[in-house]
Amino acid sequence: MNITFKIDGKTLETSRLILRTFNYDDLNDLFEYASVEGVGEKAGWKHHESILKSKEILDIFIKHDKTFAIVLKENNKVIGSIGVDEYGMEDKLTEFNNYKGREIGFVLNKDYWGKGIMTEAVKEVINYLFNDLELDFLLCGYYDFNTTSKRVQEKLGFKPYRKLVMETSMGTKENGILNLLINPNKIIRFNFSHPETLIYKEENTMNEEIKKYLEKYNDEIKDMFYKLRELILECGSCEVEEQMWAKLPTYYVDERFVRLIPFKDHINVEAKYMASYIDKLSDYKITPKGMLQLYLNQNIPFEVLKEVFKKTLMGE
Repeated sequence: MNITFKIDGKTLETSRLILRTFNYDDLNDLFEYASVEGVGEKAGWKHHESILKSKEILDIFIKHDKTFAIVLKENNKVIGSIGVDEYGMEDKLTEFNNYKGREIGFVLNKDYWGKGIMTEAVKEVINYLFNDLELDFLLCGYYDFNTTSKRVQEKLGFKPYRKLVMETSMGTKENGILNLLINPNKIIRFNFSHPETLIYKEENTMNEEIKKYLEKYNDEIKDMFYKLRELILECGSCEVEEQMWAKLPTYYVDERFVRLIPFKDHINVEAKYMASYIDKLSDYKITPKGMLQLYLNQNIPFEVLKEVFKKTLMGE
């Protein structure tokens, strides 16, 4: 779902850039980059043929307060923008109903292309949206002909989500890709229910034997298992090997392992250093063998388990 967003005076900073709200002193800089043919067209809007058009857009930027101006520190010049907009088709993209998100878009003065500035700027905005505002996901799209935007989004970790035919503000229809970025600080498993969502693939394909093993359990246990599994895979800085050991799902790094043992109403989590965190797990039951018992009515202690899994698998 779209969350309410306003910049509200927030200023972000990188080594080369300041990201802030627009003001009326930015009009000439905005017109300078927006009036160049081919800049706006890559993003689906016609380049500005007069400064009056730039004034109209600047009025919108200031009124809605959701577009960052990209300011180059060395000359205090506005060289582009990053919008944090509402994503469209909210009623149809039902997989996002219970998650907080927005769509971002960006444009840069042509004189500054190829210098890594756009990636630097958008990365800082993403960090703010994920770390400070705790959004769950972001969408970002590009037209097939805009390979520059595609590369920027790939560098930032966006993954293909849906193929779309998108209408531009110039009245044309263009093929494009809508990309998805999930907050890496959260364990999120979207239920992609639409048949068009064919190009989004899970990076970590589950072991077929384990997948079959889980079929006998209810959806709640499966969901808990998937979240724990993803957390385990994230905590290994090298490749984690997934296999069945004694008919139980087990995750190895060399000889070190974490094991997940599902039951009908809970999952036992076996990890070497679990008992070392017993004080932080006082609300949970630890078995005599040092396994954590997670019941369906309990929240998963993600932060503690991150430490346990990392120490167990990586010896850190």
